[in-house]
Parts: sequence; C-alpha cells; structure tokens
Amino acid sequence: MSSKYLASFTKNKNLLNFLNLLFRNKYNLEFKKVVNYEKAIILNSNCIGILVDFDSYDITSNLHKQFNEFVKPIIIFPNKLKKTSDFILWQDNLKKFLDPISDIASNNFYNLDGIYLCDDIYFSIENHCIYRERIPLTVTNLEFRLLYILIKNKNLYINTDLLIEKLDLMTPSSLYVCVRKIRDKIESNPSNPRVLVYQRNKGYCLKINTLNKN
Repeated sequence: MSSKYLASFTKNKNLLNFLNLLFRNKYNLEFKKVVNYEKAIILNSNCIGILVDFDSYDITSNLHKQFNEFVKPIIIFPNKLKKTSDFILWQDNLKKFLDPISDIASNNFYNLDGIYLCDDIYFSIENHCIYRERIPLTVTNLEFRLLYILIKNKNLYINTDLLIEKLDLMTPSSLYVCVRKIRDKIESNPSNPRVLVYQRNKGYCLKINTLNKN
C-alpha cells in the first residue's frame, strides 16, 4: 500500500529531512518535496495535505491562488521561528494536527476515507471537508478535530470540560462557537439540531445511524 504524504513546498532540504525523521515512524507519513506547481502530486489520493514553507515561497504570490482549487488542508511553516521555544510550539501544534491523520494513514479509522453523518452529509477525513449534497464545505482545523473526537465516540455523550481539554481551548465559548459553525454545515435546522446534539450535564453527542453507504 502506498504511504500517505504531505506535498511540501520548500527549498529547505534540511527542514524536509528533519520533518521526515520526526514524523515518518509514528505517523507513517512522508513529506514529499514539490519544487514547482505539480498538480498530479497534490491531487493524488495519497496526498492528505499541503505544507508551505514561508522562507521558500511567498503565500501572497500566485501560489496561494492555485491552492484554491484543492479541498485539502494547508499547513504553514512560518519564517519567524527564531527561538527554540517557537519551533517546539510549532512542532507540538503540528503533532496535534497529525494525530487524527495518523489513523487515516494506518487505515485504522473504520477503514474509510470518511463517514456519513446523515443521508446527504458526508465528512471526508482525507479531504478535510464536509460534503453537503456533494458540495464541499471547508472545515477549520478546530472543527476537524472536534468532529474527529465525536466520530470516534459516535452516539456517546462527551463532557464539555473534556472536549475543552482535548481541544486545548481556553473557554467554553470557544467550543460553543465551533459547535455552532459545524451545525451550520451539517444540520438542516441548526437551531433544532438532530445530528450534533447537546444534553445538559452530559455534553455533546454526534448521532450517527450509518457509517458508510455505497
């Protein structure tokens, strides 16, 4: 089976080697170098995201316009990591992003690329988006992580405090905002949710009746 990879726009060979050394064994992921705009590499089903090194590419250039046609997450490697503490923080954040992705790479997540939340709502893990009536809706990294946690615990209520801790949020309001944005994408009536529901003293639950359909 071909390994999953991140298409990496960087001219820094040392950075690429370091990232592969850091993440390949744990996540079974590769950081594949992209020199020019190589559409085939990014559109390949094994490509689960895009890494852009600010030192190598200016995100304000035409490069970012080309990204608009892809429904895949883009990770920015900033050029202001001057201190060791800054790099460690970025490394930790990247690990949090890759934790859910590692299940995809190892085919442990129901052996699926995604999951139906209801009849016409499909959460694509690989493409990092929600399809509503086959129309892709982009999700933020936070929304992705929340959905991932809820899907892993489908049909079970998860305490609000536990979700706040797992998502590294500072206040309950941040969680509520994230939930509201997800409901806007998956609920036919967000003010009366049927999929992402809340019960007092129990927390949030993702009501899923079917895992997949042909």
